[in-house]
This record gives sequence, C-alpha cells and structure tokens, in this order.
Amino acid sequence: LVQELHRRLASVGWLGYKDPDHDLYTEETRKAVVAFQLSQGLHPSGEVDEATWELLGDPNPPLATPTPLPSAIDVMGMEGLAELLNLPTYTEDGRPIVYLTFDDGPSEYTQQVLDLLARYDARATFFVVGEQVEFFPGALRMELQAGHTVGNHSYDHASLAGISQEAFLFQIGQTEQAIVNAAGDLSTHENNARYLRPPYGLADDTALLYAAALGYDIVLWDVDPQDWRRPGTRAISDYILSNIFPGVVVLMHDGGGDCTQSVQALATVLSELSAQHYAFHRIVLP
Repeated sequence: LVQELHRRLASVGWLGYKDPDHDLYTEETRKAVVAFQLSQGLHPSGEVDEATWELLGDPNPPLATPTPLPSAIDVMGMEGLAELLNLPTYTEDGRPIVYLTFDDGPSEYTQQVLDLLARYDARATFFVVGEQVEFFPGALRMELQAGHTVGNHSYDHASLAGISQEAFLFQIGQTEQAIVNAAGDLSTHENNARYLRPPYGLADDTALLYAAALGYDIVLWDVDPQDWRRPGTRAISDYILSNIFPGVVVLMHDGGGDCTQSVQALATVLSELSAQHYAFHRIVLP
C-alpha cells in the first residue's frame, strides 16, 4: 500500500516527488502528503485518509501550496539544528548533548514522560497546543516545575502557512495566554520562552514574518521517528538511536493520540543514551 502511495505521489507532477521504490513511509513522504493535502484544500495531517487517497487518484488543480520548511540536516548536514541555533553540542565536561522535544501535549501521557525524564535527570522542551493546555493545565505546571522549556505549537494544531495575520495572531496569542494562565505564579520571564514550532513543520514567508514580529524563534528538529504513526516501540527507539549525534534535536510526541509506544520508546532511548554518557538538555537559546 505504501509503494502505491509513492507511485501516486510521484504521478502528481507539481509535487516534484520521486518514487523511492521502497515501502517505507519516510519524512519526505509525509511532507509530500502534507503538500498534496494543502494543494487540495484538505486538512494537512500527513496521514493518508480516505479523501486524500481518492484525490491522489484523480487530483483537482492545485491551490497555492506552501513549501515545508527544510530540516536542519537538509540545510547544515550533520551539524544539525544546534549549529543553526547556536546551541551547545557538548557539556563543559565533554559529554555529548541530546535535545529531546515533545509536541502536541499536554495530555494524559505527559506525566509518564515527565516521570521518565526525572528518572534520568533529563531536561526537555515541550511544544504545547493551546487547547490542550486548557484541558491539562496541571501538566504544564509540572513541566515548568521540573525545569523543562515550554514552547508554542499553535492553539489547535492548524497549519500556519497561508493564513491571515489575524488567524496567525489567534493561533499564537491564544496559546500564549493559555500557557500564562496555566503557569500562574510560575510564569516568569525565563519560563516564557518565545519558541515556535509550526505544526507539520509548515510556514510560508508571511508566517515567518509574523513570527519574527512577535519575537518568536522557529525551532524545528533533526530527527523525527514519526512516533505519531505508532509504527511500534522498537521502530521508534531504533530510529532515534541510529540517527543520534551530539547536539541532535529529537522530535517525539506526548499528545495527539495514543502515545503509549512513544513513552515506551522514550524509556529505551533514555536508558541507552545515558549508558553512552549523553546529557539531556532543554532548549535555551542564547
């Protein structure tokens, strides 16, 4: 089925997608699916639902389609996002650093993630969805109390590409307010990090200008195991561990659906990388 997906994507000329001739749903495949969904006026989930599959067989003329932001590895090679953001890649005593990040929470799985991080004295960065913060304000407070960084991932996980300034301000501003409300007395200048991770990694030039005007830094990722697809605990952890390097920014999820596999994979990643003397830091931009 995935091979047929590759063939259909490759047949859509304006996507510029080349059939990789394998049966893996890679990050490049996901980006192509998102671009196709946007071109057809569909919700850009990156998941191939019935409507997406049918239109891939007989697509409509494309709407204006934003280009997904390139990953740090696309731009910098294996120096990755840390090089772009001027983040340290080693501790002062020479230990390599990993930056674990979690999207789409908080949720009922966030506490399990926090417990695992605490077990390994690990710090991480949580890119939260505003409406989820409103549902789970206590989880956000616990993230801050544990010394983690909280960033903005929009209010309802809408694509920020191609939207009006009013809509952009709503997505970001409502999430800001939800964070401040949940944080309460923990809402300090240090905790109010203005880091934005656009949903689906999508933002056009206009959205980037809106973000800059609000004082936001865009933070993407280096390694995405696509744990949201629930490919199996071993597949998630193996992908992360096989793509690790000093300063790597790893994307995982603590919300957006069943995160059981993500939590289980995180336990393996923390154990294996701790044994390799990696340190787990939150993102704090200079």
